[in-house]
Amino acid sequence: MRACHSNETVVLRQFEVDPLLKWSRARPLGYPRAVFLNTTGAAAGGASVGLLLIAMGLAAYFAPTIVAYARNTSNKAGVLVLNLFLGWTFIGWVIALTMAAGGKVSGEVETVIVQNQAPAPPAVSGSPVLSPDGRFWWDGNAWKPLPDKSE
Repeated sequence: MRACHSNETVVLRQFEVDPLLKWSRARPLGYPRAVFLNTTGAAAGGASVGLLLIAMGLAAYFAPTIVAYARNTSNKAGVLVLNLFLGWTFIGWVIALTMAAGGKVSGEVETVIVQNQAPAPPAVSGSPVLSPDGRFWWDGNAWKPLPDKSE
């Protein structure tokens, strides 16, 4: 064995340090690298960001279907089929979104207000027919104002 002096550096073996591991694990050069699943740190954050991006992409792709089911439109099944098979084309996606946004909502009640007026009472011969507000009478040809009772 040879003696080491203070100004001499002796290299016994060369080791590689894996920068992805949290601790320094040295191994001789040329040996295969061990694969570890890093569940903490940047790799786990990258996986959750990837899953988030996939979920956001699916939500954007199926936006017409989500709108159709949220509005409870009568053609929601047609929107789903069109979105599923032709949504990958931009035109198919726009058509599905138009169907979802413009379709008639099921269970929607349309309110119609009808104002019926009471029919004029049948004219009895000899008696005048008065208007509903009581200010005019019908002489058989035209409405005429009632005479003032104050006179």
